[in-house]
Amino acid sequence: MHEKKQGGLLTLEEISHGDAIPNGLGGMFKEYFERLQEKVGGEETYKMLLAPIVAAREPLSVEQLSAVLQLEQHIMDDMVDDASNLLYRGGDGRVALIHKRMADWLSDRKQSGRQLYVDIEDGHKALAKYCSSRDGVFSLRHAIFHSVKSDDRKGAFALLNDFAWVRKVISVGDNEAQRRAIIGNLIRDCVELGIYFAPESDTPRFLNKAVHALSYDPNELASQVLARFGNNSEDPLAHRLQQRDRPWLQPVRETLVHPRDPLQHAFKGHTAGVMSVVLEGDRIVSGSWDNTVCIWDAKSGEVKHVLKGHSGPVLSVASEGDIIVSGSADMTARIWDADSGETQQILQDHTDEITSVAIKNKIVVTGSRDMTVRTWNAESGEQHHFEGHSGEVNSVAIEGNTVVSGSDDKTVRTWSLCAREEQHVFRVFQRHDKAVKSVAIENNTIVSGSDDNTVRVWNATSGEEQHVLEGHSGKVTSVAIQAGTIVSGSLDRTLRTWSARSGDPQHVLTGHSLGVNSVAIEGDSLVSGSADNLVLMWKTLPGEEQPLLEGHSDVVKSVAVEGDIIVTGSDDGTVRIWNPESGEEKHTFKGHSGQVNSVAIEGECIVSGSADHSVRVWNASPPQEERVLEGHFWYVNSVAIQGDTIVSGSSDKTVRTWSAESGETQHVLKGHSSHVNCVAIEAKTIVSASADKTVRIWNATSGEVQHVLKGHSAEVNVVAIGNGIVVSGSADKTARLWNVESGNEMRLLQGHSSWVDRVAVKGDTVVSQSYDRTCFWNARTGEELNPDPSITLGVDSSACAVVVVSDGVQVRLHGGVGFTTDHAIRATARLGNVFIIGDSSGMVHILHVNTGESVAALQS
Repeated sequence: MHEKKQGGLLTLEEISHGDAIPNGLGGMFKEYFERLQEKVGGEETYKMLLAPIVAAREPLSVEQLSAVLQLEQHIMDDMVDDASNLLYRGGDGRVALIHKRMADWLSDRKQSGRQLYVDIEDGHKALAKYCSSRDGVFSLRHAIFHSVKSDDRKGAFALLNDFAWVRKVISVGDNEAQRRAIIGNLIRDCVELGIYFAPESDTPRFLNKAVHALSYDPNELASQVLARFGNNSEDPLAHRLQQRDRPWLQPVRETLVHPRDPLQHAFKGHTAGVMSVVLEGDRIVSGSWDNTVCIWDAKSGEVKHVLKGHSGPVLSVASEGDIIVSGSADMTARIWDADSGETQQILQDHTDEITSVAIKNKIVVTGSRDMTVRTWNAESGEQHHFEGHSGEVNSVAIEGNTVVSGSDDKTVRTWSLCAREEQHVFRVFQRHDKAVKSVAIENNTIVSGSDDNTVRVWNATSGEEQHVLEGHSGKVTSVAIQAGTIVSGSLDRTLRTWSARSGDPQHVLTGHSLGVNSVAIEGDSLVSGSADNLVLMWKTLPGEEQPLLEGHSDVVKSVAVEGDIIVTGSDDGTVRIWNPESGEEKHTFKGHSGQVNSVAIEGECIVSGSADHSVRVWNASPPQEERVLEGHFWYVNSVAIQGDTIVSGSSDKTVRTWSAESGETQHVLKGHSSHVNCVAIEAKTIVSASADKTVRIWNATSGEVQHVLKGHSAEVNVVAIGNGIVVSGSADKTARLWNVESGNEMRLLQGHSSWVDRVAVKGDTVVSQSYDRTCFWNARTGEELNPDPSITLGVDSSACAVVVVSDGVQVRLHGGVGFTTDHAIRATARLGNVFIIGDSSGMVHILHVNTGESVAALQS
């Protein structure tokens, strides 16, 4: 007898509120379902009726049941009425068993017996057939699930590879949140059903990479497919590409992360840089500069606990079973219970920041800027301290009785836990040229990462250096090793994997927008933490080729276009030329030793300004460097060219004009009291914008200042000139219009909620752009116009050279389908129907306005 019902049987109503089948209820279920079998006309009809009800993940309507079972609706109504005491019928008319435990009982042959047992696979088969032939919301949501459950993987892959079907699925929902949930559920189904990584279809991984774009606008499906698979891809989804009859932005080459890229998930929650990560089973632990430790579910991405207690940044975390350890700049380490999130112990004895923690067999190891290493018993709190480093200890690791530490003194040291005296230092590894920032150990292999940009592999017993792993272009901040695979993270924003045995590189993983601070590995899964506040999870599959995208290796700062030449400048120090039709890179100019902040082009002459203080002049065809213009003594932030005149603006507070032909300085324009952010030239007028909150108008011939334009309340970021009007955009979130001749302010343009970083003028149309929005204005009245001036005024919007960007990642096309990038858009240009987008990852996206040409034309 069930304890809740002493002295009597449970009612069906009470059963429906329980979480498990109470003891003794098997007999009750047997009695009720035997009666149902008699009512509906025997075993065959009974099992046919219940199979889809048991298999369905949500209630079914009578109409759906009728279609699934291929029965007339009046017959179905009678059958449902016969089962009314066992079926719950909601207000929407849909029916389900009154409790899930009934479904468990029915589908368990041992409990229900041969006569009453319902084969759930029969239900899945019936529902799979129904879902694959219909386009309703229920069918689109559950087709893949029931196909795989009925052992029809081929049918599931046929749907996943059908462009039209995928478009219908991602279009379910009335808003972005609903569509994101639908797409997320489909991805989750594929993961749980074991087909997410199946070679038969890349669609699940594609949807995971593109969910941010497709939930915003499902019509982007075609452009997302082309940008991730490429125009010539043989992938079934790309091969069956369709687009609705409306203008859209067509990528000319593959520029977005390929579905097979190892990046799987981004975990967002920290409000400052992530300093340390650890991966253990389905649990990820991260420590952040925001003073917290987060515990994440690796599968769902949910935050299980946010551990608060440290009064300074959390610099390191470690995990073992139900124990989590964190080390902080507050000079303490904490031991937490992983399940409850409660603090168990606070370890206090270091005299400076704790930079690293590790744990093995309940022995906690801590390293500190006080140059010591300490060990603690996680249960008793007993500790020992080890001295020997002459610099701050940046990293510790433990394996068996061996502790490894890396220090600012450029050494890696190993210590014996058995000796517990100073003589336990039994080996010092000295080969790094700079500080050792991270160490790891597995069996007899030690790995170290250093500020010298290298990873080194050592034999722990002999001390022999086995490999020097080179490839990172920035300081190596973190290393990890498992099962012979080494992973390293660097300030160059990448992760790299290597073979510990051969030293050969395996993968280069990109995804972070700032330096990588920490890496962890378990099996084929990697986790990384970065200064960009994100924790990223990666999965590297053996034998799967990693697609390589062609682009800059750092942020694209500037884009210019003229005729059939696109020019980009990047923080990677290069200037590149691209073909606007094919999107292929035509040439890379190397010469600058610093970031390229600005590029300009006129005819075959390309000009670039750099943080290396120089201006360089290049010839587009044949591609070669013409000359180096030297004279600025600080960063060159902006360049412009007109005819033989080159103009440059610098952080040295000056504007310079140069002869493009001879390279000689024409004028040094002085007057600004802070760095010059932007310059522009038209005819004999030069305009400059400065951090001193002013705009200056200069005579290009004489070099004399003509007007000083004051009005902005913060630094002026950008200027443009045209039709006798100067437009300026400022960090004060406004744009202003000025008369070139008089220097008088004409209009104050307000409407942005963030600083204005791009302006343009053409005729009576002015454009101002900030992170939040792009605004079009009538220069005469100051009135804000329709988002596309070509609609409002009959003006060719492309002549304004403005690309409309929203939310920092979405390129808009008025009256058509836009395009969403994976990374923040940093530079744009437009020439007619060609859009050029440079993003923070270094990628250059070239998009053509497609007015509805055929699918065949897209694939040609």
